[in-house]
Amino acid sequence: MEEVSLTSDEKEFDYAFKFKGGIRKDFEAPMVLKGVQNVIDVLRKLKPVLPEVNINIVNDTTFGAYATKVDMKYFIGINYGTYMLLFALFCRMLGNKAILSNVGNFINEVDQEKLFNIHILDINLLAAISEPVIPVDSTRKALASWLANKALHTITIHEYAHIINGHCDLMLNINSNGIITENLRHNSIVSSEDMMLSQTLEFDADAYSTLKGLTLLNIEWNQKAFVDELNSVFKSFYDMLYMWSFANYSIWKLFGVGNYDLDRLSTYSHPPPSIRQRLALDLISTIYLDSNKCDEVVGACLNAAFEADRSFEKLSQTVETLEGWKMNQDPRCEEHMKSLRENWKNVRPLLVTYSINGLAPIQE
Repeated sequence: MEEVSLTSDEKEFDYAFKFKGGIRKDFEAPMVLKGVQNVIDVLRKLKPVLPEVNINIVNDTTFGAYATKVDMKYFIGINYGTYMLLFALFCRMLGNKAILSNVGNFINEVDQEKLFNIHILDINLLAAISEPVIPVDSTRKALASWLANKALHTITIHEYAHIINGHCDLMLNINSNGIITENLRHNSIVSSEDMMLSQTLEFDADAYSTLKGLTLLNIEWNQKAFVDELNSVFKSFYDMLYMWSFANYSIWKLFGVGNYDLDRLSTYSHPPPSIRQRLALDLISTIYLDSNKCDEVVGACLNAAFEADRSFEKLSQTVETLEGWKMNQDPRCEEHMKSLRENWKNVRPLLVTYSINGLAPIQE
């Protein structure tokens, strides 16, 4: 097999992520990389002070992403498994005639058996137990691709927030390791104070990703920057908002609720997925609170979240609809969300020196 020749940027990326397998050399992903790079380029055009970042695919088949700083340069690594799993998920959804049946000609889709558990976070495992599913209808196929890319863009913006909001530089100063990892770790050896710092940084990155995701969505709608096959799907901005929310909710839903000890939520490095999605929805509500569009916007986001919940249940034998919502109603989760918001008062001063973007104010 001929050795793949790397550019200087690719060599630097490979070095930065050697700890996770380095760059994925045999993955032909020019459109994927072009899409995520375009997202960063637009954000930098909107705010030119924001830094360049080296983005590429990490040779890891699991669901994950990373932001880091090496030799004064910033990097975002997207696992090979991340895009492949997202694309497989949304193709499986749109290839199912019972899911989003108002899109395209769903009747032509082929019946598929439910997987035992849809919460699969390794593309090799998915390939071992199931044949790929590709929607038959062209509109549904186009929407599956759009959803996968929107989910990937949300993850990319989240990782970029770790860079521009000073998270990577802060961690580099604290422990000589500027790597921020997007996964679901639990570490009872590390102090709750350290874990709450980590969770608050994730909360901050989620907020930036939500805010800028909405900005980019408005730009895409105003420019009608989507393929012709989606004209029948995006008849209004709220249709596009609905699908964007559907994609974002599905990211966290893919992780599953997990076996969290609700009495020890402060000992996890990342907030549980259901809490992260709830906080994002709360932020969207706040953004449009004084707008005459508030009810429509919040309604579209909530309806999309409920639809994603039902979609996961239609794909899996072991998924309970609304399980995340039920978990969030527990008083211990409510108290933890309050603690995360309040901890911003402690974390924000640590980031001021390192932030390139400017930080959210402290709400009294």
